[in-house]
Amino acid sequence: MSDKRPKVSDGQISVDMLPYEVQQLVEVMSGLNPEWALEKWMSEQASNMLELIRGDLGREQMLIEQRLHRLHAIQGRLEKEKIGFDPQQRNIFDCFDLEVDSSLKGLGQRTANSQDSIQTPSMQEESLHPVNTFIELLPDDESDDPLLAVVCQKLLIHVESELGKGLPCATLETIFKELSSSGISPEEIDEALDYSLMNGTLLEIDDDCFVPLN
Repeated sequence: MSDKRPKVSDGQISVDMLPYEVQQLVEVMSGLNPEWALEKWMSEQASNMLELIRGDLGREQMLIEQRLHRLHAIQGRLEKEKIGFDPQQRNIFDCFDLEVDSSLKGLGQRTANSQDSIQTPSMQEESLHPVNTFIELLPDDESDDPLLAVVCQKLLIHVESELGKGLPCATLETIFKELSSSGISPEEIDEALDYSLMNGTLLEIDDDCFVPLN
């Protein structure tokens, strides 16, 4: 019968059953500090990791709450501004009663298609959710961010408004000035602009000059 037995620490953890790197760690640390214990070290590492996770969750929750607050603020401003809009101009409230038009592109076309499609009861319930009002404004399925949808729509409204004044395009300067006045951050404006250029809602005809792609 062999006298070789697995090495067992005071906490009943079999070191020989652990990965080679852990065995090396135990050997080195025990040589540096005879009072060092694997069990205590593992407990400390687990506690530190849990603290990091709690911190990450807290920051994520704060970011979500901030985004939700900005979304509500933007929605409130849009409701106040709706009275002064051109009735022929596309805006975020068109999704409530939008007639199908072959000339509709991008944001309006997605909303029109969603109304014409046959929906199951579960799909109809989902479409009634308030957040879906914003998500449906996005022209494809690559994003489900309602705040991005609102900023994209406000961006499009501003660009169309500039052209309605007889200007050849909307400049980057006026875009940032207009959207910033509504409490939208520069990062959110950049994201909406990149998204609109990517999906074809807007076209950059010159450096920092944009027009809607109708």
